[in-house]
Amino acid sequence: MKYKKYLLPALMLVISLAAIFFFGKAGYSSWKEISGSAMQFDYSMLILSMGFGISSFFALSLGYYFVNRRMNIEIPFWKLAKARAFSDIASYVPGKIWTLLARMKYMKQWASRTNVVVSSYLELVSLILSALLAFIALSLAYPEIFEKYALPAYILLPFCIISMHPKVISSVINLGLKLFKKEKISFPLSYGSIIFANVIYSSYWLLTGLAVFFLALSIYPAPWSYFPYIVLSYAVAWTISFLSVIFPGGLGIREGILAYALGIFLPLPVALIVSVASRGIIILSQLVFALISWIFARL
Repeated sequence: MKYKKYLLPALMLVISLAAIFFFGKAGYSSWKEISGSAMQFDYSMLILSMGFGISSFFALSLGYYFVNRRMNIEIPFWKLAKARAFSDIASYVPGKIWTLLARMKYMKQWASRTNVVVSSYLELVSLILSALLAFIALSLAYPEIFEKYALPAYILLPFCIISMHPKVISSVINLGLKLFKKEKISFPLSYGSIIFANVIYSSYWLLTGLAVFFLALSIYPAPWSYFPYIVLSYAVAWTISFLSVIFPGGLGIREGILAYALGIFLPLPVALIVSVASRGIIILSQLVFALISWIFARL
């Protein structure tokens, strides 16, 4: 049957949307329970949340621009930001390949398909490693909060240092190119460049954490001491949801993990509402930044 190949992607999408519906319904059903007490809606906090969400996508584009420039890909910043923003929207289509294919299409004027694959891989590695580095940094900076995570932090530290080495990343990339019968490439980034890229991508977790934190503040008086928890919770939820390749955009998976993590220090109804609403804030921020990048790319 010619429609058979669409059955699995459609099933993934239905399951993801069902998970979103479940968490949204659970949060909404608890809203009335506490709406008359601690929960009050603050539009100014919501606006700040949106602002930090939009800024986080600027940080992603800045990191991707830095990686591409180090690979000698000469593309204007806003054109690259547009290519990245528009291709990321494809992540909500079942199948992880669509984002990459969209980037190839938007960047074909400046970069070969191989270079787009390599730069996208470097971005992904930097995002995951910067999430690990954020976990390590928070564990060491706030030992009184993350005391039980100190041992995993020390175990992950040498892994991050080794994983960021140019020879390690180059070997993985060239192995992938060999599997697809593509020519090997000489890796253009130095160790210092990779570390700097991770610093830029770490700002994404900081800005996204601020977006989620101010989203929580819009409905609940959360203290600033919760902020490190929220940064780490979102970074972990994003990473795990991305690795769950069968769900488009990690729909349902990210919200479930984030709700569980936030529920450790926030009332469960608040955690559920924030986890689901964070998806809406991120998507809206993504669309606004895509519009901004499209406007500036045309100037």
